[in-house]
Amino acid sequence: MLTKFYNDHSPSEVGRGFRFASGGRGLPEPDELQRDLIMTAMLRRLLRDGQLLEDDTVEFGSAVERAHKRGFIYAKLLGGNKKGFVLPTPLHTVGLSWILVPAQVDLNHACVGISRTLQILAARSSYSTSWA
Repeated sequence: MLTKFYNDHSPSEVGRGFRFASGGRGLPEPDELQRDLIMTAMLRRLLRDGQLLEDDTVEFGSAVERAHKRGFIYAKLLGGNKKGFVLPTPLHTVGLSWILVPAQVDLNHACVGISRTLQILAARSSYSTSWA
């Protein structure tokens, strides 16, 4: 059932649809991200950390300014009175994460790999759990 849903609603398609639902602003086109690897790296960092400190923007050059100008990210005063950038909303965060997921992800293979890893870890630990 999960595979059928995934085949009918791939992450890149869901992300692409959200871009237009948000008024055409707020998310880059997947093709644009494939061409602009620095912008992609910056957005991945934002997804990972939840924020991008102004001091950390130097490594991404003009990508930060372009993303801000186009509404992909917002400037915000962060904790400790530090300036930085965030994604506009949690919905934008989800949409962007769906766009950045590789289109050929094999969910069944990934789940089996995770399950095997957990089984190995459980077998190595002093506290064993049944993974039936």
